Formats: sequence, C-alpha cells, structure tokens
Amino acid sequence: DRPSRQQTLRNTIAWSYYLLDADEQQLFRRLSVFAGGCRLSAIEAICSTLGDQVEPVLDTVASLIDKSLLQQTEQEGEEPRLLMLETMREYGLEVLTASGEMEITRQAHALYYVRLSEEAEPELTGPRQAIWLERLEQEHDNLRAVLAWGLVPGEDRHRREMALRLGGALRQFWIVHGH
Repeated sequence: DRPSRQQTLRNTIAWSYYLLDADEQQLFRRLSVFAGGCRLSAIEAICSTLGDQVEPVLDTVASLIDKSLLQQTEQEGEEPRLLMLETMREYGLEVLTASGEMEITRQAHALYYVRLSEEAEPELTGPRQAIWLERLEQEHDNLRAVLAWGLVPGEDRHRREMALRLGGALRQFWIVHGH
C-alpha cells in the first residue's frame, strides 16, 4: 500500500538484510532500538544482558560496518559512535517486532540507560560534571526512547518503575541543559 518508490527502497533494504548470516541479522535487529546511535560499549552491554558473548559481537559490528548497514563516526578522544540510517533503523524495528524479540531487547536497552543515568547522577555535581553532561547529551535520543517506552499507558509496573528511576537520575541533567 506504499508508493512504488518506498516499496523499492524497502525491498532493497530487505534484500540486504536477507543476505546477512543469522548472527548479523540478529545484531542488526537489536541495533535498531538505539535512537541516534550509541557507543560500542552499549551494544556489548545489551548483547551481554541478552546472553550473547561479547567477542563475536565485535566481529559482527565490524561486518555490518563493512556492509554499510551501520556507520561509525569518530569522536576526538572518545569511543567511536555507531549509528544506523533512519530508514535502516525503521526496517530493523519492523523485523525485530516480527521476530518476537522487541520487548526483551527494549528491556535490555532500558536497563542499560537507566544504569548509565544512575552512574552519571552523582557525577553531575562533581568535578567531572562537564564530561557526564556531554555523555548524557550524546545519549539524549536513547534516554528519551527509554522514557517513552517506560511511560506507555497500560503497560506493566516494571516499565513505569524504570521510567521513574531514569527521570530521577536525569533531573540535574535536564535542569542544566534546559530539557
């Protein structure tokens, strides 16, 4: 029911996806939960939470970069940032939902960012404040995605609890950055 130009783009992305091996497909799907990109450490943490070994994740990330399904941006003095083009991400979310892995992947994503925010909270008034404020600003899209996921009306109490923990930990960040 989409215009032909969108069908063609979607079909091209699907064709690329089905050329991937099973591990690459799984990681591609999981990476689609990241809004605005992420660091490799975030990918490793989420995959570890979901029971994957970290070492093959590195190889699979490199393979997805080589196949232009994932982009890497260098940041001076920091860990590189990895991101998907939004059209790739939308397709990834679609196949993540179809695979039945959406909820568990969203939970792992939320858990990582709640922990990161809680780790950052005491640092937001200390000597490393600027470093942590910048880190949280880079992750702002992911933080908002976790908050939106946690505040879906009618969902379970665990989600709301995670959203409240996230909001509490980010209070100082939001004030300082005017969010």
